[in-house]
Amino acid sequence: MCSGKEFFIKKSSGTLYNDRRAVVSVVLTGEESARLEWCHPKRIELKIVQEDVEAAFSHYVVAGGQSS
Repeated sequence: MCSGKEFFIKKSSGTLYNDRRAVVSVVLTGEESARLEWCHPKRIELKIVQEDVEAAFSHYVVAGGQSS
């Protein structure tokens, strides 16, 4: 959703970084639920549409992850 940019994922914290700055973190809210916690200044700088990403993330979580 953000082509041409390089990102780094830190699995232990569930955080996605760009230019050493946090963009978004996945926060587990239950055994089968999670939400996204945004760093809004970085999201805006990267022109990421929060609603689009959250809709895709929600679909991914409901579908049970990546399909084969």
